This record gives sequence, structure tokens and C-alpha cells, in this order.
Amino acid sequence: MASRLIETCPHCGKPLDGKFNSSTYPAFTSLRFTPSQRVLLDTLLPYIGQWIANSVILDKLYGHRSDGGPLNARGTLRSLVFQSNQRLEGTGYKIESQSGKGGDDDTYRRLILVEI
Repeated sequence: MASRLIETCPHCGKPLDGKFNSSTYPAFTSLRFTPSQRVLLDTLLPYIGQWIANSVILDKLYGHRSDGGPLNARGTLRSLVFQSNQRLEGTGYKIESQSGKGGDDDTYRRLILVEI
């Protein structure tokens, strides 16, 4: 399943540039995130509303580690999504999950804009 980068901010409609991440995105600048939460958001944010495979997110989180990350990386990601959603409360955003999207057994995540 191919995802396409968004070109305009769904929040304000302004064109996006290469500096689009969780540190500069207006809805998130006042929030405190752990480094892992920032990697998760930075992976999902350019593709708001589109499904991204867990394998892509896990590679961003742990691909640089020689040990490949925690033994239960998928369980760790579930916890990370839960904790991130707690921090996102009141921003109008949340991370959704869906299993088996696209006919495979991977789980997919997406960051969406929700009504508050």
C-alpha cells in the first residue's frame, strides 16, 4: 500500500515545507513528547489520514539499532500509540490502528484530524 505525502496542512491549509514535523507543527508545539513519541508522530504526520504499515514505523523507531529493537517491538508500539494518544487529547488529533489492511497480516496506523 503506497502512501502519498500531503502537500498542505489539513489544520490550517498552508503549504508544507521540508521542516514539517512534530516540533514545528502548530497543534503540537506546546506539547511534550518523548523521543520515541516524536519519531512516531514525525513518521505519521506527513501522511495525515493515510494508513502507514507498522513495519515502516518500527523501522523508523528501531532500524538504526544493532539489536533491531525490543523483542516485543509490536507490543511496545501499541503502548507508544496509547501514550501518544493520551498526550494528543484536546488537540483534535489521534492515532488510529487497523489490522490486516490491504489483505496482509500487518497492522497499520494513521494520524487523523478528529472533531473535538
